[in-house]
Amino acid sequence: MQLKTMVLAAAVAAGVAACGGGSLVQDGVPTGTLTIQNNTNENLGVITISQCSASSHGGNQMGFGNWIEPGDSYDWEVSKGCYDVQAGSAAGAFGDDPSYSAATTRLNIVAGQTTRFTVN
Repeated sequence: MQLKTMVLAAAVAAGVAACGGGSLVQDGVPTGTLTIQNNTNENLGVITISQCSASSHGGNQMGFGNWIEPGDSYDWEVSKGCYDVQAGSAAGAFGDDPSYSAATTRLNIVAGQTTRFTVN
């Protein structure tokens, strides 16, 4: 049973990586911290983080069933460099909320420092 779980987890990870956006941590590249602060009144359940040079935003970094509640924040370790970041509610991402919009920004992550993206 545990082997099946590990194989499934590896398959999911490979599928997410194949979606584009690039890995958040590259071997041998110094890292910094990206903090997303939720100052909205909705849960942020869809977060995409991709290198600026990537052709797509990649998969949801929150994972199924996870979100950033209003007033809370979440940290990611990422290699230094330029990233495009999007944050939105889970409901809108699946097309069932016609008023859905995502906050989008481009950030430069500096090694050893924290970069904050506040979603209002």
